[in-house]
Amino acid sequence: MVCNRVSSLTLLSLGLLLGLLSSHQRPLSAQFSTPNTGTPISSGGRRLQFSPPDRGAPESADGGATRRSDCLEVVPLMPVDPRNVHFGLTYQEHPTLYWYLGSAQEGLESAEIIIEGETPNGDIEDVHRASVSLPPNLSQRDHILSFSAPSNEPGLVTGQSYRWFLEIQCNPRAMEDPTSLMIYQGWIERVEPEAEVAQQLTQGQNVEESAYLYGTQGIWFDYLHQMTRHLNAWSYILAGFGVIPPDTDVEVVRPMQQDCPDQATIQVLPIWHQSSDIEAGE
Repeated sequence: MVCNRVSSLTLLSLGLLLGLLSSHQRPLSAQFSTPNTGTPISSGGRRLQFSPPDRGAPESADGGATRRSDCLEVVPLMPVDPRNVHFGLTYQEHPTLYWYLGSAQEGLESAEIIIEGETPNGDIEDVHRASVSLPPNLSQRDHILSFSAPSNEPGLVTGQSYRWFLEIQCNPRAMEDPTSLMIYQGWIERVEPEAEVAQQLTQGQNVEESAYLYGTQGIWFDYLHQMTRHLNAWSYILAGFGVIPPDTDVEVVRPMQQDCPDQATIQVLPIWHQSSDIEAGE
């Protein structure tokens, strides 16, 4: 695993970016819903399912400002709120964000992840910006893209909403061409756990109990991290977003990680379909 360095803070022209997003808009329909087969994982007889919170993205959020292309299928692995805006909560200063990547055309080389926040004087500022090198076999197999910010940099502030963007240039021969730039976006907010919940989380619960607690509290990013990183529930999660059938078994193998506190952790992990890969001898 290679740690990718995040660039220094820069200011964005939000108006220019939204101008690029204004054409070829199509709302995203993928959102997490419990598969009919349910999750095979339980804690004390309770299924580890996710209950959406009774809140959504900021009032100013625009659910349609997403530019898509046929060069790659991208599914942000986070639910959408009633306005069809990708939105999730976290308790963490440095949560991990995940995207599903599939049906890629050959030759895609790079992507960029941007997280924006609002300054005290109302300006929009990059909180994190990172470049992603896409693997050469992206067109041969579906992948999971994950991103977490450097742990030694300032984290998300409690009570503040942040906007993320995933940008992929569909024409590597014209990296500055805005017409072939595919852009996805959504929102993330860090919240403070209630006193009782915080106490339960600090009592050394096992991963199943923590996942159950995050799920019942509607804390998506922490729930997803527990379910995938510690419980290997990728089949359940991906089926919930409709990118694989409910009865499909998949494996996402995560390599050993280096400790890089001053750099972002970015991984593009292949998805292995167990039955078909075994038949193919892979």
